[in-house]
Amino acid sequence: MYNLDLAIKEIDEYWDRENQYIKESGIYSPDEIEQILANHEEIRRNKKQEALVKFKEELQMMRDDAELMQVDDDELDYLDYDNEYDDGMLRDMREERDAYDDFIASLDM
Repeated sequence: MYNLDLAIKEIDEYWDRENQYIKESGIYSPDEIEQILANHEEIRRNKKQEALVKFKEELQMMRDDAELMQVDDDELDYLDYDNEYDDGMLRDMREERDAYDDFIASLDM
């Protein structure tokens, strides 16, 4: 799963280093430094927004997958009764569904 906290931390660390270099390099005038830092902050905000969008897209895909995996217990009971599938496969399906439910629930916290 995409780690939003890690992505934000990496973005901040990168732009902090860039800003530190700009301030300490002695290459730029105070006005240029102010303009460059303002530009860097805009880029930083955009990168963080992109990371948030990516996180939300992945979260939605996982929720969609969980919905697709959701098999009603009645359907599983029917399959069990129908004897088309062995007990091991039904147990695996239930365990996988329960694991997805638990994982999605942990993301919503």
